[in-house]
Amino acid sequence: MHNKQWAMMALGGLFAMSVQAQPTTFQPDKHTTVTLALHGQQVSLEIQRNGHTQSRELRVQAEKPLHVELDDFNFDGVGDFAIWHVDDGMGTYTIHRVFIYNPTQGQFVERFPACGDEFLNLKVNKPGKFLVSTYYQGNIPRRCLTRPDQAPGPEPLSADQS
Repeated sequence: MHNKQWAMMALGGLFAMSVQAQPTTFQPDKHTTVTLALHGQQVSLEIQRNGHTQSRELRVQAEKPLHVELDDFNFDGVGDFAIWHVDDGMGTYTIHRVFIYNPTQGQFVERFPACGDEFLNLKVNKPGKFLVSTYYQGNIPRRCLTRPDQAPGPEPLSADQS
C-alpha cells in the first residue's frame, strides 16, 4: 500500500467515523477498493478487485448508531475495518465487530476475541501486536488480549451474514 494512502487510513482509524449518510471508501491493498455504507443497522460492503465487484450485506443487531473504524487490526500492513456501536443499555461500553482483509482470497474474515463473546471497549496495541478488550466473568470485568493471527473465526464474510 502506498505510504500516503496508509497514512490517511491510519489517520482515519484514529477518529472512528459515523458514516450514516456518507459511504467510507478505502484501499486495503493496491489491487482492491472497498466501500462501506451504513443504512440504519445494516452495512453494505462493496469490494472492487481486479475488475470484479462483490457486494455483501451485514446486519448488526443494535439500537444505537453504528460507526466504522479503519485500522490494521492484524498488523500485516493491509487495511481492515471494524463496525462498532455503544451498548444498548446504559451506553457505558463499545461493542466492536472486527473484519480482517485476506488479500489472497479478496475477502474479509470476521475475527473474535480470545475470551468472551465480543470485543468490548476494544483498543489496538500496535507495539505488542494484540487487541485489548474487556470481558466479564461473573460480573467482574477482565482484560482479554487477542492476537488476531491466532484468533478463532476463519469464516469469510458471506452475503446477509448477521
